[in-house]
Amino acid sequence: MALTPLFIEAARLKEFSVISENLDNKLLEPTIIAVQDLFLSDILGKDLYAELKTQIDASTTTALNQTLLNDYIEPYLINKVISESVLDITYKLRNKAIMTTGSDLGNVANLTDLTKIQGQYNNRAEGYRKLLIDYMCENGDDYPLYCPINRESTIGGFYLGNKRVDYRHRYYENRPEKDCCD
Repeated sequence: MALTPLFIEAARLKEFSVISENLDNKLLEPTIIAVQDLFLSDILGKDLYAELKTQIDASTTTALNQTLLNDYIEPYLINKVISESVLDITYKLRNKAIMTTGSDLGNVANLTDLTKIQGQYNNRAEGYRKLLIDYMCENGDDYPLYCPINRESTIGGFYLGNKRVDYRHRYYENRPEKDCCD
């Protein structure tokens, strides 16, 4: 088991994506952990993220958190992990050089193609990120620990020196709960 519990197992990621079943899990798991720690934790906030990690690690996930994981976090992770792993799967760091991996069944995609594929899955992940944020804000009473770490990147806003101009009210002006964190 990984030191950091996986919010989605590599086998499940392969089952619900275009990733081949024969791809070694050791290539995917570091990317899953990086996406969780670097991107998902910002979306969920440190407290809810920590709660989910603890529950997943102890296999005691609540029904509400399981719904959050299955319906919102997994689709985001599937697409973000694919986007983030495209180059890792294609290129290998060797003793003397960075090598392109090859296959007996086809040709390795060129960098332009890889960039397009990466962008496509990153755009999908962004869509799922927005759905996740909307769900969290609309169900804030069910998730009292929810508060994104980086509100500027999650909801929108500007940092201008020591003063913060926060435009969250514009994002939420047509929603029942205008501020899902405070």
